[in-house]
Amino acid sequence: MKKNLLKLIIVLSFGFIFLNGQTANAQAYKEGDNLIHVGVGFPSLYSQSVSGLDGVTSSGLPPIYGSFEHGINEHWSVGGYLAYTSQSVRYNEQFINFNTGTITTGTWGWDLSIFVIGVTGDYHFATDRKSV
Repeated sequence: MKKNLLKLIIVLSFGFIFLNGQTANAQAYKEGDNLIHVGVGFPSLYSQSVSGLDGVTSSGLPPIYGSFEHGINEHWSVGGYLAYTSQSVRYNEQFINFNTGTITTGTWGWDLSIFVIGVTGDYHFATDRKSV
C-alpha cells in the first residue's frame, strides 16, 4: 500500500510538471490577482528508514498543503495556508526482568498528527512579461 501510494505521488508529480511545462505561458503578476497553491510533500524520511527494521512498522500520510494569495499591489500579496501530515510507528521489544528472570514482550510506538494554519505575505519580483 505504501509503495503504491509513493509510486502514485511520483507519477502524478512528474505528470503535473510535464503538463504544466507544455501549457505554461509567461504571465505577469499584477494587483488583484488571486493565486491558489496545492501540493503533496514526501513522506517522513524517519518512518521510511525505520520501517525496514525487524519488528518495526510505520505508516503515515505525506504532507498535504494548500495556500491562497490575493495581490494587494503590483509586488505584494497576502493570504493564508493550511497543511496536514500524520505518522505512526510501532515496534515490538522484549525486556528481561532480572529480579524475576521473566521476559516481557510488548508493542510500543507513537502517533503524530500535525495541522498547520497560518498567514503569509509574499513579494513578487516579476511584474511584467519582460522580467518573467
